[in-house]
Order: sequence, then structure tokens, then C-alpha cells
Amino acid sequence: MRALQELIKMEILHEEEASERMLSPEDVQRIITLNYSLPLDERLDTFSFETSEYLRRAVDTSRLEENIQSNPQNQRRFALYLNSLGYLQVKAAGNSHSSYPFNIVTWHLGDFALPEALASNAQASIFKLNNDEMVAQGLYFNELKRANNAGVLHHIVEGLIDALEHVESVVFYVADRIFACAERMNNLVGSKRGIGELDELTKKPFTLWGSHHVLIVATLHSLFITGKSIKFEEFNGCNLYASRVYRRIAALRSDYETALGFAPQSILAYSDSPFSLARSVARLSDQLIGRRWLRYRRVSGLTLQKSERLIRTSERTLGPIFRNDINRVSSEWSVDISKDQSETSQFTTLVNHAIEARISSGSGSKLSALIQVVLKSAIFCTKADYSMSSSLRAPGLLCQDSTSDIQENLHQLTPKHFFCEIASSSHLANQKADQLIQDIFSPVQRRMEFNRWHFVVGNLPRSVIHRSRHYFFPPVLPDISNYSSMSHAAHNKADVRFAIRSPGPDVSEEPLLLFGLPYWGFYDCRVVRVSGEPFTEEELITVRAHSQMIGVIWRLVSSHLSNGVELRTIDVFTEAQPGNGAVHMLDG
Repeated sequence: MRALQELIKMEILHEEEASERMLSPEDVQRIITLNYSLPLDERLDTFSFETSEYLRRAVDTSRLEENIQSNPQNQRRFALYLNSLGYLQVKAAGNSHSSYPFNIVTWHLGDFALPEALASNAQASIFKLNNDEMVAQGLYFNELKRANNAGVLHHIVEGLIDALEHVESVVFYVADRIFACAERMNNLVGSKRGIGELDELTKKPFTLWGSHHVLIVATLHSLFITGKSIKFEEFNGCNLYASRVYRRIAALRSDYETALGFAPQSILAYSDSPFSLARSVARLSDQLIGRRWLRYRRVSGLTLQKSERLIRTSERTLGPIFRNDINRVSSEWSVDISKDQSETSQFTTLVNHAIEARISSGSGSKLSALIQVVLKSAIFCTKADYSMSSSLRAPGLLCQDSTSDIQENLHQLTPKHFFCEIASSSHLANQKADQLIQDIFSPVQRRMEFNRWHFVVGNLPRSVIHRSRHYFFPPVLPDISNYSSMSHAAHNKADVRFAIRSPGPDVSEEPLLLFGLPYWGFYDCRVVRVSGEPFTEEELITVRAHSQMIGVIWRLVSSHLSNGVELRTIDVFTEAQPGNGAVHMLDG
């Protein structure tokens, strides 16, 4: 958050007094988009209805000029406020802004004027949106009323509390009041700082709930039952409205139906009850497994928002660097691979050889070398500065006679049981010189090993996870993140400006079976840029293809572990310098 404040101060705030400053349409657009870092239309859909509608007209230069020319004197003045999380408020000039907890700072950036005709037009739109919102809120209220009559409302609230505690960050607004469950910001669930808003609801009869409580519980629950609690993060940085949540879930249903070859249903009419709509999305998402469609998320470090998208994928080769390295490695290891085989088949042959070498000689360097082949290719294919992959060092530790014993062993793991392999471009290595490993890679490795430890038990049923074991749900959607360094301290230290994370297996794949238990997000492939341009969807698909090669390694390791005992007592991945991972500098 501190880094975002610095961006706002440097790029958006001016030195002159805000009360004296009149903002042009270009100024307003620059402020809305945080200096053109975010899409205008998407940003306009995140604020309160009032703020969004007035701002839409404030940046519409053609309508502004037309109305000003027709009546230059009759104008209405508005004040524009921006807080240090990137959230905007429009108030009538002279009116004060909302205040926020958690040391969130708010700045008055200046005023803008709207011709009376445009201001009245905005008011008419706001009136319609509020009427639509009342209809949507009524639908969600009825869902909770039915849950209360059935005696399950308290289970819904308790489930939300539990889920929120295991999602990285949830931050949204209701009527410009902030609600959060995130690091250093939490008023939704109980903590050492005090009781949370949702905890208080467990002790209140439904008839005494406030309208904002109904809205929060009903909409979050509908997002939760679409399949994953990560959907909470869809509305990070946004003003939460029942109508927006309903239409967002309806849009997901439409996307999934299109991907599955069904005729998509309307997303405009409230044709389904909210919870029925959410359950239909969950059913459709299960049908997407194995299809040539990829669900992924765009992540903004400026606003913390994480929005899901759906794109069509295709079979693709990993490129000449990967093929050349496969040929080089096969020659060095004296392993025959057929040129007529696919890249995956060739790589599978090399992985099997590396596993057999691990069993016979005790050396894990060949498996490490194959991970590096993948990481090197990922860097060159995406023009990234560095790449990484992390997972469990000794999966044989999970070999036990019963499921309950495996589950218990998962609880006994520590961050030292995990590894992180990193590869760097020669450009970054030359640029950073001796500081690269000490200042960036060693902290990244420690963080990734901690993250892996934090994620791994999230694959277990909630009922068997120890109450004392904190965890986050493992990542299951690939994502493209922009400006990660602006809101995440660890990313700021690691120069993570733009990144792609492709966890494996992801939600569009079958899980990794290890000793009979299913795992998602058990390994990954990531690429990072410290400067330059954001990554594209094409590059995301490319990184996912590399992650699936890492998956070839893990599925074969799992197969060997299931069929014999040779790997069960040793670390499969042991080449780990410095720290607990391996760092390689690339040539060329």
C-alpha cells in the first residue's frame, strides 16, 4: 500500500491546492485509470453508482463540449477524492469525503464541473440503478430468509468466516464504507484486534441484521458456492452491489455455456434465484475440466482486484530453446529420443531416465536440470527476466499406510521441506550483478517455500485440518498480475512488476494423485518482468504449457512412488543452492 501511495503522489497529485484546482476531462481520466495503468471502463464499474455515473460524464468530452456550448453558465461542481487503495469518491463541491480505518489516506484531487443537463442525466441513471439494486437485494434477502427459516443461516455465516480466513485478501466497499479481511486490514472476521462484523452476526437474530449485513453475507455466499472462495476477490477494490454480483455470476455462466457449446442464457434478467444461479456455475465449471478452454485471472496490484476470464487454448510447441535443450540433454545423458515423437513424449523419456538415475545413484541433479530446461524456455518464450518453480522436496514423506496418516504427515511439514528453483536471464544477471541472489532470489526462494507450506494442507477436507494450522487455499487459476510491487511488500523487494503464475494442476485439469489423495496447485511455473510491458494472454498460455511440462515430472514421480519404495525414503529434489532452491543464470 505504501508503494501505491508513492505512485499516486508522484504521478497523480499536483502541488497546487486541490480546492483551487479545476480538473479537465483528461485529468479525470488519468486519475480514474491511475495514470493510464488500468482500463477506463473496468474502473468505472467499480465505484458507487453516484461516483461512476458522474465520472462517466466527466470524461465524455464530446457531450461536455456540446452541453457547455448550449448553456455555458449553468453548471454543477463536484469534488473528486482518491484514497490510498485507489478508490474514488465524487461529492458535491464543498462536501467532505468518507473516512476509512487502517491508516488509509484520502486526498482531495480537485473539482470538476458538469453542465446541468449532464448532471441531471447522471441523476436519472443513478435512480434507475438504485431501483434495479433494490430488486436484486430483495432476491438475495429472500435467499437468506429461506436459509434462516430452514435453520442453516448460521452455518452459512460460519462457513464464510472460515473461508475468508483462508483467502489471501478480501477488500470491498458498501456505500463507501470499507470491509476487509487482509493483512493489516481486517474488520470482517475476528482477530487479536477484536471481534469482526460477521462474528457478531452469529449472535444476532436475522431480524436484527442491517441491510449491509444481508448484502455482504448473501453476495459472498453466492460467490462462494460458484465453486471456490477465491471468487471473493473478484470484487476487491469495488463497491459491492447485489445487482453487480448477480450479473457477474450470470456473465460467468454465459462464458462457461459458450465454452461448452451451449446456447448462453441472458445475463440481463433476474431469471434465476441467486443461489441457484451460483450452483449452476459450479456445475458448469466442473464440465470444463479437460476442455480446450482456460479459466484465468487478471490481478491488479494497484487495486487488489482479481477478475476471472476465459480463453480458448490450443496445442503448441514450446519453441526452439526447449527443443534444443532436450536434444542437448539427451546427448549428454546418452538417452535415445525419437525425433518423430512429440515434445511431451521426448521430455517424458528424459524424466523417466532422471528418476531412474535418482533411484540408482542417489543424485537428484538430473531432475533439477530438467526443471531448469523448462524454466529457461519459459524465460526466452516470454522475454521474462526470471522464472521459478516450487514444490515439495521429498514427496515420499507423504507415504503412509492410511489416509489419516498421510493427512497428519502433511501437518508436520515445514517450509524447509519445500524447494524453489529459479532461473535468470543473462540481462538481469548482468544488470543486478552480485545483488541478484542476495537481494532478490534468496528472499524469493524463502517466500515461495513458505507459500508452498502455507498452501499444501488447503487441499485437505476442512474437517481434518487442524484448527491451529493457518493456511491459504492453494492457487488453482493461472493469473496475469500487473503492478504487483505496488501492494505486496515481498513483490516490491523482488522487483515483481509484471508476472504470470501458472499453478499445477490448475482447475481446468485433473488433480495430481499422490498416494491416492488429489492435489491442485501442488507445483507451478512463474515468470517475472521487473520492467517493460505487461504480459499478454498468449504469453499466459505459453507459461501454462511450461507448467504442464513441470506437471509431467510430478505425475511420473507420483507414478514411481505408487509403484515402488525406492523414492519413498529420499529427497527427490536436492540440488538447492543457495538457500533451499537452485539458482541458474542463463547464457545468451
